[in-house]
Amino acid sequence: MRGRSIGLLLVFVFLFVFSASSFGDASYDIIASGKGTAMIESVMYGPDMRIMVEKSGENYVYPLTRTGESIPLQLGEGLYTIKILKNIEGNRYQVIGTESVHSIGTPSYVESAQPVYWSGSLKLMELSNALSLSEKTDTEKLREVYAYIIGNISYDFDKINTLKADYIPDIDDTIDSGKGICYDYAALFAGLMRLNGIPTKLVKGYRIDLAAYHAWNEVLIEGKWHLVDTTYDAAYKSAGIEREMIQNQADYTKTKEY
Repeated sequence: MRGRSIGLLLVFVFLFVFSASSFGDASYDIIASGKGTAMIESVMYGPDMRIMVEKSGENYVYPLTRTGESIPLQLGEGLYTIKILKNIEGNRYQVIGTESVHSIGTPSYVESAQPVYWSGSLKLMELSNALSLSEKTDTEKLREVYAYIIGNISYDFDKINTLKADYIPDIDDTIDSGKGICYDYAALFAGLMRLNGIPTKLVKGYRIDLAAYHAWNEVLIEGKWHLVDTTYDAAYKSAGIEREMIQNQADYTKTKEY
């Protein structure tokens, strides 16, 4: 049930059919940051536009929703191929631009990049200050953020019915509304942790007892990655059942990480 909406995005990605022809004189620029991210600047953006990132036989697809879109280069150092895609009809996309960039840095997982846009969010900064995160150790920050989210964010079942294929979590909206889907839970958790300098991944995949596609987090504390699932634990919290914060990696199958 939880995470069902992200499954729609997964299906959408696998339905891509490409045309390799050019598309007019579209203007775009792609710049690797050296911090495991790339900035895509394009005069063409909107619900019919996508970015595809390829390296060593793997690929990630992102919505191109604004004139400047920051995306992670999380497949390690080396040469990436980045394509700008435009929808022609149905599930057919045309490549309107291709560029190769070389990433020299490993992902920091503290950057503000899709799908975890946290930079410039005054609401996130206010929430961080309200939780006094700057005064706490990394372990204390983890527990404080976890406790806040599972105790204050409710699952939004209605959102699934109206979710669009180019949906990107809006951290401010999640804070304001106090609700969201698993994608929103994971983005808020990652945003708060990254704002406070703690490397945190947003991860998609499956949990052993959930049939639907799901999202959760991995957070780096004292040199070790720990798996945290605030969506899953919030459901137990609302039922008055306490759970351990750190989840068993064996219960999860990762398909993508950001």
